Amino acid sequence: RFFFFNDQAPPEIYLFPYTTLSDLGSSFDTTLAAYTGASLGSLVMRSNNDDAGGALTSLISFAATAGVTYQIAVDGYSGDSGDIVLTVFQPPPAEPVIV
Repeated sequence: RFFFFNDQAPPEIYLFPYTTLSDLGSSFDTTLAAYTGASLGSLVMRSNNDDAGGALTSLISFAATAGVTYQIAVDGYSGDSGDIVLTVFQPPPAEPVIV
């Protein structure tokens, strides 16, 4: 089973150098990928992973651009399927450096 959705990066995304997605907590062996592009034939992979940190779930990080729509794919390794848990992490903006 293959799960695919898209989401547009918000205007304030410039505050964050990288966006990280994890499917830790999903009930099956996953693969995870992020793409840009408007149609299936024009998709460009931005990041992908299978089995992050020795676990059967996946984690990706990529530099997101404000206003760009990202296609996120969660798939089961070798056709595996189950419940999906998808979490998006964005680090807080860096503290200003006073010189």
